[in-house]
Amino acid sequence: MVTLILKYLNKIKQFFLIIPILIGIMVFAGLFFAHEKSKPEFASKAEEIMFDTKNKSPKYVMTLPEEQKKQEPSSINEEDIELAGLSKEAEKEIKPLTNNEKLNQLDIPFLAKLPTRDNIEALTYVTPLQTLLMKNDKDQRLPVQSDNLKPWEVYGRKVSVMPMFNKVAIVIKNVGTNAVNSDLIISRLPSEISLSFSPYTPILTDIVKKARENGHETYVDIILPSRDFARTDSGPLALNFQKSVNQNVQMLEGILAQNVAVGGFTVCDGVDDTDFNDHFSAIMAMLEKRGLLLLDATHGLNIGSNNVQGLDRVRANIVIDSDFNRTSIREKLDQAEKKALKNGNVVVVADPKPVVVLELYNWIKTFSQQLTYDEMKAQGVSDFEKPLVLVPLSNLAGEY
Repeated sequence: MVTLILKYLNKIKQFFLIIPILIGIMVFAGLFFAHEKSKPEFASKAEEIMFDTKNKSPKYVMTLPEEQKKQEPSSINEEDIELAGLSKEAEKEIKPLTNNEKLNQLDIPFLAKLPTRDNIEALTYVTPLQTLLMKNDKDQRLPVQSDNLKPWEVYGRKVSVMPMFNKVAIVIKNVGTNAVNSDLIISRLPSEISLSFSPYTPILTDIVKKARENGHETYVDIILPSRDFARTDSGPLALNFQKSVNQNVQMLEGILAQNVAVGGFTVCDGVDDTDFNDHFSAIMAMLEKRGLLLLDATHGLNIGSNNVQGLDRVRANIVIDSDFNRTSIREKLDQAEKKALKNGNVVVVADPKPVVVLELYNWIKTFSQQLTYDEMKAQGVSDFEKPLVLVPLSNLAGEY
């Protein structure tokens, strides 16, 4: 019995001895894992060698290679290129692109792609000639004929055309509502392109003057009521056939009274209703009285069919104011080119959308250069690929 008791006590003693050992193992394991967890994480073995010093000086000092800095293009000169054995072609590749060159690489129609012009020559009259103004009963100073001088002739510009060449008149309508694009159109397009301004243009006086300072003939749009008048409002400066004929004429005279040197009006597309012929006839009579030009840029309305004796007018052959994709625009320009070569002249009226303006500019660049007979003989030229020449609108007045 005593023996059993002693064995039992011995087992209890062994148990109490094991408990501290187990506790010690657990404490050691906890400290070990806590230490490992607190170690910094290194991105690579190299960083561990460099920075895991345990508060001692590092055993190794490693210098990682830095990325070689590219030499700035502006610091590259011809001597450096020759020493490096680079060619002139390689030099061109090294030079940075200008903003215009970057834009030209993109297939986005920015008008900033148009190159700047040199040798800009202003028109003779950038503001109205006082002898061609007369006050009406509302004390408005309006254009008028004087001594057989018509404002559209005085404010226009004649361009000489060599034999064998055909005239192309281009008018950009609805100019002025977008200030940035209008400024680029005025300052960068060839001066032979005529501009017709929206009556909604802010400060019409200033922008017309600027256009004439840049050599462009200037006109103003007549806006007809929209064909879809139930959904689209053409605004208070459009013709309103619900008003009287006299009210519409006075509205147009109010635009002319803004001290602007314009050659006339461009009638833009809208409703087609013969019931309104009395309005058109009255407007055309007013233009004839004041010596102004009428450009019919409608789609088939042919308002010029109204017979107003003495009125100088022009009919647009091609109007680009819808379907603004490059393929359609180029097709219309091809039609214009064929008409010019067949008839001797053509009138193109276009919306100022950037894609349209850029396509027009690219088309103009394909025109053959005019040469005199002596120049042709000296250069051995007997024929021209595209005998087309750009002229202001006034050069074609009366030819339709």
